[in-house]
Amino acid sequence: MEQYVKAGELEIWTEQVGDGPDVLLIGGLGDTVESWQFQLDGLADRYRMTAFDNRGAGRTAMPGGAADRGGDG
Repeated sequence: MEQYVKAGELEIWTEQVGDGPDVLLIGGLGDTVESWQFQLDGLADRYRMTAFDNRGAGRTAMPGGAADRGGDG
């Protein structure tokens, strides 16, 4: 299932595949769902895999500026 999930004011693009115990794939800065495609395809027969596009990457927007990320400006 591919969908946007609302987190506060941010809409995060997610992909969820498979059935079984939950596994959340958390990528590094700039990673997208596509970064996890090998793992999503390979483990979906045993786990419910969830991956997401980080802020400002792929289909997830980067709202505001540095203040939104906790930076000094």
